[in-house]
Amino acid sequence: RADELERGHDYFVRGNLRIPNIDHLGKHRARSLLLVDGESPLGHLLRDAEGPAHTEWHKEAERVKDKWARGARSRVDDVRRAPYRLIQALNERPSERQLDALADLFPADIPMGRGSTESEGLRGEGVTTPAVPPEATPGAIVVSSLSGGFRVRSGNLPPKIGSRWRLRMAYDVGRGSKAKAFNQFKRGVEDGCPDFSLHERLNCDQAGSKVKIISHNELDFEITDSDFQLSVRGFDQRDVITEIDPIRAPADEVER
Repeated sequence: RADELERGHDYFVRGNLRIPNIDHLGKHRARSLLLVDGESPLGHLLRDAEGPAHTEWHKEAERVKDKWARGARSRVDDVRRAPYRLIQALNERPSERQLDALADLFPADIPMGRGSTESEGLRGEGVTTPAVPPEATPGAIVVSSLSGGFRVRSGNLPPKIGSRWRLRMAYDVGRGSKAKAFNQFKRGVEDGCPDFSLHERLNCDQAGSKVKIISHNELDFEITDSDFQLSVRGFDQRDVITEIDPIRAPADEVER
């Protein structure tokens, strides 16, 4: 931590060579140093990810694609992001009063409606999911955990065919709200280091639905079969929170 800095800096060194053009800590007043043994397998991978000038690690470098097994590009990305993720984890957050800490044990004692902030059932198993939105039919959509991800599927009361939904996801934050988790993900995107991306790092499979990726952590899906399934995989070991909201049709579509 270095409060005197206007902008933070991270330094990357492979063997005795500094890689100068990687710097993700601009918005954090901190310094970090990442050292990689140049003779280790990781060192050889990162050397193949460097261009002729040795100023950057490019996961899409030809030598990475040609010489290394599947998953090497993700490993290059993980190394680049490691200091930023550590700083995020260590960054001091203002203390907050968690008014719903015992809500699952004493729901009747909560003086305000829990609404869209409610999470149930899957915390600690890799995925948490909010309550079904008030506009949706109760039990229409169920979210469950998978190895490395989660699955969205029809519930006991299948959703209407042709209905459209927006799915958002983010890594959970300790003792934080769902909004805080999504805000932290947004900060990572703004800093050029999203925790994950539907565009490249995650795998999305669907049946009985049409899917359109909107952003790094958002997608829209339209249900084409009452027995639909949609799975997303590729996350690390952290818990994932999800938010699913119906997309209302424009007024002119409703009239037709």
